[in-house]
Amino acid sequence: MKKKTKNEKKKKKKKKKKEKEEKIKEKEKKVQTESATGSSTSNRVRTVLKIAVENIDFDTQACVLRLKGRNVEENQYVKVSNYFDRYKDHTRPYYLGDISCFWFTYYNTAEAGYVLSMGAIQMLLSIFNSTEACLAGGKHWRNEDYHLGRHLYGLGVRPEDTRDKVGRGRFHTFTPEQLYLPDDVGLLERYFRRRIHPNKQGPSCCNKRSITFRASCQDRIFFYYYMLYKIRTHVAPDFYPNNLSNSYIDTPQEFC
Repeated sequence: MKKKTKNEKKKKKKKKKKEKEEKIKEKEKKVQTESATGSSTSNRVRTVLKIAVENIDFDTQACVLRLKGRNVEENQYVKVSNYFDRYKDHTRPYYLGDISCFWFTYYNTAEAGYVLSMGAIQMLLSIFNSTEACLAGGKHWRNEDYHLGRHLYGLGVRPEDTRDKVGRGRFHTFTPEQLYLPDDVGLLERYFRRRIHPNKQGPSCCNKRSITFRASCQDRIFFYYYMLYKIRTHVAPDFYPNNLSNSYIDTPQEFC
């Protein structure tokens, strides 16, 4: 009888342990689903992604490029070499990206990525210098790009026009395929409503030194990288960026 009782106790313990583990897994799934959808029933619960960085070669004086992902998914392609194309003083407040307007506030949309210089970050730190200040100013966890623009506007920092002289953009909310399709305005209608500058479609949609593009899936990011950096294209000697012209100067150039 004693042996039987001991076996029963062990079985009960194992069963309870298993049930507990299943409940924890269910809760984790629920939190992840709610945080990803951002539904009104989620009680504004968000998951936190912790990344441990062992070693990084980064100039702390440089600007910071901030990108937004969907469901912790890498869906933004950044051509970093074009990001460092223009000379700007990082100590001054710069706020670069793709300008939109909402409730009379100009801001750079997170879907296209945006750049804050060290000067702009220092200005933000001057008003959010304590936990209390952060809690008071960061109650809204959705539309963070809009609220960032609102705070910067209060500090006198405005989004800058990053287009070239003929109106081609450098920060893009959509994929190259979507932007390249001529006259498919229906696809971008919602985007047009908030965007300040008209978006070009077709072969003249994007500046040749564009910085960000949207990727429809993770595979596309690898595809863009392969096409841009691994495939050698036969072009004229002075064509950028595959070959350098005789007049090439190894210094940061102004946008043209």
